[in-house]
Amino acid sequence: MKRSKVSLRKLLLAAAFAGAMGFGTMQAVASGTAEKAQSNSCSWVCESDCPGFGGSYIAGVCYCCG
Repeated sequence: MKRSKVSLRKLLLAAAFAGAMGFGTMQAVASGTAEKAQSNSCSWVCESDCPGFGGSYIAGVCYCCG
């Protein structure tokens, strides 16, 4: 049987690639979750300041969603 050796360089490249893919996946999931949370945080409490869109009321200030 023939033994194959895996070089350290190949292992490092594979680890870097896997890390980059994992980081990208994490960013994509976080982005989708953040958009969902932002759309859910818009309420009609700030209707007078943000007509038609609503907004988030934080620390005495209305932040319009639309």
